[in-house]
Amino acid sequence: MTKNLAELTSIKIGGAAAFFYEPATVVELTALLAAHPDAVLLGGGTNIVFGAMPRRAVISMKKINAALNEWREIAADEIRVTVGAGKPLAEVVRQAVAGGWRGVENLIGIPGTVGGAVAMNAGAQGRAIGDAVEKVVGVDYGGTPVEKIFTPAELGFAYRTSRLQTTPIAVVAVELRLRRTAVAELAPRAAAWLAARAACRIKLPNCGSVFRNPAGEKSAGELLESAGMKGETRGALRVSPTHANFFENLGGATGDDFCDLLDRARDAVRRRTGIALTPEVKIIGEFCRKN
Repeated sequence: MTKNLAELTSIKIGGAAAFFYEPATVVELTALLAAHPDAVLLGGGTNIVFGAMPRRAVISMKKINAALNEWREIAADEIRVTVGAGKPLAEVVRQAVAGGWRGVENLIGIPGTVGGAVAMNAGAQGRAIGDAVEKVVGVDYGGTPVEKIFTPAELGFAYRTSRLQTTPIAVVAVELRLRRTAVAELAPRAAAWLAARAACRIKLPNCGSVFRNPAGEKSAGELLESAGMKGETRGALRVSPTHANFFENLGGATGDDFCDLLDRARDAVRRRTGIALTPEVKIIGEFCRKN
């Protein structure tokens, strides 16, 4: 079936996908991967910008093991949490905080699915989800419905990335390792982080952080602001006046608008500081211009 991809992304930008699927089981998923070995896997659509997709398939992972939610205490102070790739990350974080289990509380307020968060090694407050991963269950693109287990060492977690970004493996389940902490200690800390995130939340459609933070004292947002990018526009897309590392869709922005504004922002920082910013958002598909 065809699909307007703008409907599936948080920034509301995207062309049409000629082949769109939303499998409900791992068996269905592996069959689709065998038929479409270059398919793009889509979680919550929060860190991706699509152009047109006339040839590559897009497979939504939201239904894959979405109901899987097992919490297994292995010691008085340790629990293993097994959840499906399609599980909303926010639900897992809320349940952990409410139960007094630390390890993912820093992810509070981050949108998307668990599978997507693991693939990009989502993080905040100096920690990432990879720090809490015990193992990942996945299937390869070869079409064999055999689930394989991957350890954190095999996944190569690093700042906002993992080998899942470049390896033909589809995450179907994740096991997290959490530690016991008093709710009275954990809940206020998580609430403070959530309040801080809410205070600078961008209300217009956006894809989250556009660039990764580079090494050094200044964040990507600070570098973009010092380069004069706050409020800059391209078409219907604007660098947020609230936070320069966010692009806002003012209504009707296109993938070309995004690529052009991204290039302009990156060039402005490079000219001012010599620092080459690396995109955190994934840009996939065909555009009128070369991206």
